[in-house]
Amino acid sequence: MPIYELPCSDGTDRHCTGTVEVPISIERLTAEQLKEIQDSGGTRLTPAQLASFELDDQERKELKEFGSVYFDIDIDDICDPCGSDQTYDDEGNNISAL
Repeated sequence: MPIYELPCSDGTDRHCTGTVEVPISIERLTAEQLKEIQDSGGTRLTPAQLASFELDDQERKELKEFGSVYFDIDIDDICDPCGSDQTYDDEGNNISAL
């Protein structure tokens, strides 16, 4: 399963600039698709990305009509580097240990 590195988005600290590695079972996701997954919980997959999936009738119809299929993709985006035990200044610098 591919591992993608995503910016932290768990909301524990708005200044945190950490990243988290997330396993997603879809090959060759683009940066745009990864952003869409983070922002809306899913993305449209291309025919090449769908090659290993068994599509149902509705998904086959969607693929034929739009050239892609929308999939909801749930990611576990808990970000250890941005945990609530850390403190950041307005520039995003971790000042917990200062």
